[in-house]
Parts: sequence; C-alpha cells; structure tokens
Amino acid sequence: MRAAWLAAVAVLALAGCKAETSTLSGEAIVSGIPWPAGEEARYRLLDGDEEKGSGVLTIDSQGGRVTFRQEFESADFRDEVVAVADAATMEPQSIERVIDGPEGERRWEVRYEGAAATIVQKSAEDEREDKVSVPTSSYDSWTDVFLWRTIDFRDGYESSYSDVLAATLAKPQVISQTLRVRGKETVEVPAGRFEAWRLEISSDEGSQQAWYANTAERPLVRYDNGSLVFELVSLSSPAGQGAGEGDAVGTGWKGGEGRGSALPPTSAINSKKTTNAARSTRTGQSTRSWSMRRIADTERPCLPAFGGYNS
Repeated sequence: MRAAWLAAVAVLALAGCKAETSTLSGEAIVSGIPWPAGEEARYRLLDGDEEKGSGVLTIDSQGGRVTFRQEFESADFRDEVVAVADAATMEPQSIERVIDGPEGERRWEVRYEGAAATIVQKSAEDEREDKVSVPTSSYDSWTDVFLWRTIDFRDGYESSYSDVLAATLAKPQVISQTLRVRGKETVEVPAGRFEAWRLEISSDEGSQQAWYANTAERPLVRYDNGSLVFELVSLSSPAGQGAGEGDAVGTGWKGGEGRGSALPPTSAINSKKTTNAARSTRTGQSTRSWSMRRIADTERPCLPAFGGYNS
C-alpha cells in the first residue's frame, strides 16, 4: 500500500497556517545553544503502535555556522533536508531539500539574503521561483525542532516567533508560532526513561507537543505532531558520549558508540481535503505533479509534517 503517510518534519517544518489570521511577532527566542559541536539523534516514527518509518537528525557546528541535517524514509520514500543557520542566533542562511518517491524527485534551494528569501523548486517536469519577505528575528521552519531546544525552559515560559515556510509545495509565507512550557514529565522511549520538559507549540488552527530532556543539552526525546509520534532511539556525539548521558532516568540509555541496541528516528498529516486541482490553484503546479500530503499543501494548518504521497 502506497500509504498516506510521510517522509520528512521535521523534522519538521511547520506549515500552512492561514496567513491572514496570523500576527507576526518578530521576537528573538534563542536563550542559549545547548548542543555539542556535533550530534546524531535517531528516531522511530509511530502511528499508534505501528512503526511507519525512521529518521535521523544531525548537527554540525563549524566556523560560526551550524548545519542541521534531517533524513526520513520508509520502504518507498525518502526526504532529506539540509538547513544552515548562524551558530549563535539561529538566523537562517540556506535550505536544501530533496524528496524522492514513487512519483519522482523534487528539489528545493532556499537562500536568505537581507530581508528576503529566494526559493527555487524543481522537478523533472517543472521549475518555479518564489520570493518572500522575511521579518527581523525570523527562523526557518526546517530548523524548528532544533530552535525549540534553545529556549529558556522553565515553568510558565511563553513566547512567540515568526516562522518562514519556504521549502514546501505551497506558496512561501511567514506565520507566527507560540511556545508554552507546560512543566516536567517522565517520558519513556526506546533510548531510555527521561525527565523532560513538555513544550506546547501552537498557531492559528493547530497544536503539537515536544518533550525535551531536562539536561544541559536538552535533546528531543519525543515529538507528537498530531498524526505521528517520534521517539528517540539513540543519541551520540563525535566524542562517543551521548548528549545528556548520566542524566537519563533509569535504564535503556543508548548514548555513545552503539552502547545497547538501537531500534530502527522540520511529521505527516493525512489531508483528505486537498485535491490536485486545489493544489494547482495555490502553487501553480500541474495536476499531475506531487500528490504529496505535506502539511503546507493541506487545508489543515500549523502542524509540522514530513512530505508524503497520497494513495
């Protein structure tokens, strides 16, 4: 079955909010960079009890820039995103995305310069270029799950920020996201049992939740986008020490160089409302191209989603 399911939300891009009802905040939310110079996190992606795919999120910081890589795949679908940002402020610099599936390959190249982003989207059949104005203190949606790690985690924390939706099938836009810390909870995932901060992410018509370990590095241990749940399987850094190792509660931590056995890790939403005709009207693409249920292309906004094909 070709599945209405996923490929990469990332890890996680937030998408598709109705811009006319959004109030852009222009607020800088980075309080500090918690991750080491390099890191790899692996996740399994669940729909209920059924494992739908896997993902890998990596971080590489060098020379004042940080590169975030996200790779998601199933039996017949692969979605890869490389996002580059300023290492201290998370200001976006570029995004490259490649989706490869039963209907072929599609690529995005996004370049941030000054107060604008230029987006080039290509497939074997078509190519288009868009530009979007970028407010001060904005972030790219493909860095969201990393960005959320940098906030000031504490009871009662609340903030909002401007999120640029660039590498999607829909027309690029900027939306407002609101973050609220809802306290600490104990979370069990394949990588172990963690005391974690629960973060609620919301916008005009949707919400999601993410759990970040209560450690200095604040790794993402669980993420629920309303359709799929991501669970941490393993976490490692170049030095071979799992970020936050020793701070996990109980047993099962799989940090470091393969200690323990790992399971197979900018979010898919199955929209039954979006048709090829509606997508063609919004994006200018042909009705043949890319029947993908990426959340930016649906009528159900504001939940980050991996791209996926409708059956």
